[in-house]
Amino acid sequence: MSDNNPIEKSSPTEDLEDLYENAPCGYLSIEPNGRVFKVNLTFSTWLGFPREELVGKQFHDLLNIAGRIFFETHFAPLLRMQGFFNEVALDFVTKQGVRLPVLVNATEKRDAEGGHVFTRLTIFNATDRRRYERELLTAKGAAEESQKEL
Repeated sequence: MSDNNPIEKSSPTEDLEDLYENAPCGYLSIEPNGRVFKVNLTFSTWLGFPREELVGKQFHDLLNIAGRIFFETHFAPLLRMQGFFNEVALDFVTKQGVRLPVLVNATEKRDAEGGHVFTRLTIFNATDRRRYERELLTAKGAAEESQKEL
């Protein structure tokens, strides 16, 4: 066997169940009524809840109060209208009551007749990103204040 032939080399295989459970992002599936029916280990670990406690909860109950209002008034209607949304900033609340800033992508799964079967959500931890954004805004404010003083 030649080391230069990529076809002859053994490639690692990916276990799809492990990929789902231990992905570098959270996965959630919710019913049309908003109830969580599937959640991956990554997301349940981030929130500090055993998976069994998340399944059956209303999605919006996992959000902070501002996130609930914004989701119900803006993102849920957008999702119903176009069937997806991308890069929505929301805050979940962990079991310990700590805010978890995230970015969420969502897409609706529809049947052959166009009926809404369920919604898939992909959740990305945005803690570091939000901290960086706050630091940028603080620095910008300080620079503007210095500009006024000059």
